[in-house]
Amino acid sequence: MRAIRIIALGAVLGMLGGCTGGAPKPAFNPTPKPTRPGQVVIIAGDHTVERDPRDGEVALKTSAYTDGGLAVAGDGVVYFQVSHRNGGRIARLERDGTISLMKLGNVPNQLALHGGLLWVFSSYRGLDLAKVDRKSLSQSTVIAWKTASGEKLRVVSEEGRTLSSRERVEVDRYWPGSRFAVRDDGNPMVVSRRGDLYEATDGILRRWKPPGYEEALARVAGEEEFGPTDIRSDGKGGLILLGSRGVIRLPRDGRAVEASLATRKGEKSPYVVAVPYNNDSLLLLGEPVGVDRRPASALLKRDGTVESLAWGRPRVLCEDFDGSMTAIAAASPGGAARRPDGSIVISDKFCGRVLAFRAPGMS
Repeated sequence: MRAIRIIALGAVLGMLGGCTGGAPKPAFNPTPKPTRPGQVVIIAGDHTVERDPRDGEVALKTSAYTDGGLAVAGDGVVYFQVSHRNGGRIARLERDGTISLMKLGNVPNQLALHGGLLWVFSSYRGLDLAKVDRKSLSQSTVIAWKTASGEKLRVVSEEGRTLSSRERVEVDRYWPGSRFAVRDDGNPMVVSRRGDLYEATDGILRRWKPPGYEEALARVAGEEEFGPTDIRSDGKGGLILLGSRGVIRLPRDGRAVEASLATRKGEKSPYVVAVPYNNDSLLLLGEPVGVDRRPASALLKRDGTVESLAWGRPRVLCEDFDGSMTAIAAASPGGAARRPDGSIVISDKFCGRVLAFRAPGMS
């Protein structure tokens, strides 16, 4: 009975507070943020909205289905690619919780932010990369699969030699599914489906072979394709490459270091994004695996060991969202990035929304 009396007293005090003119709490918060470890919030997307998003809509009350691509600016503003029946759009999540839609000419499937510029990349067929001024939205081409005069993208060796016709036919097989990132020095990098690395400058792709990379690639992929799913700066002048069978780290100084993620020969790992975590570890995320929807969330430590994360059994229905880490375990990540405040943002292709969370134990 004591518990009942306490609850009743709380209700009475609540009513008295309302009578004395206390400010009511807002019924709807358009800009939610995770405030504690293990908390997940939706910052864009309503899975029940079955139409294209519209410019100026509240992000939480419109569609945010995506084919992939997400980036976070230094000021915390989030950009993500959204599906649109008239071609690709990029949504900018404004500070007031609304979205602004941007149409940039091509249909990008990857985004990056560096040096005050939004970089948009497409690798559906050939390769196209442009950089966009965030304020004026003016854009310039970095590389184009076909130039205005009809010439094909030039690809050269590490020494600057134009590839022969035979060599070009071979490398062209592996452009679809390529990934890109902007290195800390401002140079954009492209990794092909086979795992070949290139610098993209002055309209040219130049092969890049950092120390130890070819050997690390052979140990991770063997005779198979590397199958890149994520490439990003490590924040220290180097790069992190996640492939379908493992991770390759390219430090600014020193040789490449690899870690295998496939448990059996010929098997692919379920992870599709890798976000820097604590103590040089990487947070690996992917969509649930198999008919029993096993979680694909793990921590890759610096020594190469992989620790599965117990974030609960993924739920099947999008409306089952409860603000716990099970929402991340159930997501189908299209892209991920870390905000300046330490929280992580991912696009969930399965439920058509963008989530922000603070992982347990993350600084």
